[in-house]
Amino acid sequence: MDKDLLRIKEQLKNINGQDQERLFLIAEDIFKKQIINVGTISYVELFQEATLNMGQYYHALQNGFPIDENVATIYKKLMSYVSELPSILGNFQERITDIKEWRREIIQYIRLLSAYYTESAYIYEIVSEKLGVRGMEETGSKSIQLTPFYQDVAKYLSIDVQKIPHKMSYILSILPFRLTKQYFLGRVEEILARVKKDSPANGWENILQRYRELFDGSNYKLYGKEFVKFHEKIEDLKSLDFRKLSQEDLKSAQQEVELMLNNLSRLIQTFQSYGSIANRILVMHMMEFKDFERVLEGDVVIPDIYKRFTELKWLVEKEKNDATAIGLEELYEICRERGKELYQQANELGELFSLCMDKMPGGLNGEMEAYISLSQRIVAVTNDYEHENYDDIFMASGDVMNNDRSIPLFIRQLEESLRSMSTDLRRSRMRKLLSVLPIPFTSPEEFFDYMKSSLEFNTTDAEKAWTVDRIYRMITMNGEKN
Repeated sequence: MDKDLLRIKEQLKNINGQDQERLFLIAEDIFKKQIINVGTISYVELFQEATLNMGQYYHALQNGFPIDENVATIYKKLMSYVSELPSILGNFQERITDIKEWRREIIQYIRLLSAYYTESAYIYEIVSEKLGVRGMEETGSKSIQLTPFYQDVAKYLSIDVQKIPHKMSYILSILPFRLTKQYFLGRVEEILARVKKDSPANGWENILQRYRELFDGSNYKLYGKEFVKFHEKIEDLKSLDFRKLSQEDLKSAQQEVELMLNNLSRLIQTFQSYGSIANRILVMHMMEFKDFERVLEGDVVIPDIYKRFTELKWLVEKEKNDATAIGLEELYEICRERGKELYQQANELGELFSLCMDKMPGGLNGEMEAYISLSQRIVAVTNDYEHENYDDIFMASGDVMNNDRSIPLFIRQLEESLRSMSTDLRRSRMRKLLSVLPIPFTSPEEFFDYMKSSLEFNTTDAEKAWTVDRIYRMITMNGEKN
């Protein structure tokens, strides 16, 4: 803790709760320091991310790796905006439309690639299950004793009561799906009605749309319109009758989908990194960040980071030698270390603010509430990778409209989608949706009834063995095996 913060801490020790005016002044001072600190964190992390992205792009060019056209377009805009950052922050109103549009493109790509990932994951799940069951059949699996298994699951659930819903959902995502379509649709309708009661009216349609896309990635509006090679391959694989594929064909499909999932994951992470930079630019604008002369630990002044970055950008574009790679690594480490120090300071300021609040039983005044509101907006923007329209992040909460027909319409859309699906995809999608909806079962007893029916009704010994083995592996992986 630096001298300034130690001074504030000492002041708080010597103030009693009666001196509210002085406490408000100290609390305001702490919050102002925290806001400046958060702005500096955004600045440093922005250049850390941008340096990493530049290094990765540089590495791809050096080694002749193909770079997707959409990635290249977004990357070039990123480099342009980061290179002009001081000018942008000083004249933001002239550039705000361009920045928000660039961010919208990034979020759209994240959601589109996530939709492809969802569809690929369904295929991978189906193929892996069929390979696993066939493997159990080949080894001549003996009949599974389910009573000890049920007891082990009960112990697993009881270890941490707070995590029971999460654990149930995870197990549900593994169990063979055994609900009828109508029972499934009825259960989903009941759960959504419960969720809706706790959801703001102006965010409800977004919640339903996320469930639509989790159920079927093709429900995203841009599905099939960009990154078309992924789309074509996914649709080809979805047209297969997996039940009739040979062991060799299933393994080939599994390898193909696994590679696609890895590529999609890499692209999603790339665009999320770009989105993180866009969000931080908007956060610094929101905070009116101007502290360009701040000296960080190790005598690094904020403009030094910007200057190093622009010099390295020039080297990457012109020279591309070993010194460039070393310079990128050094700048990344400088930003990372400065970020750690700034986060430590943020924690210390948070502790001081808590001490201040302990002495203020009357709560916050209007000015402090405004600071709290600003900090909430900062967090909302920094962590947002879903809202395509930037202004939608700040939609005010409203009353839920209880008379709208959104849930019946959602159920009807599900029902229509299910009619055109293969048995394998239909079961996988219904199982996935049920497992991600909050509290699909109202009690442990109801959950165990479902688990027993899944494993004991119309399920072969090989399917039981494969499912039980996967659940035991999940329990062991979580370090909670008794």
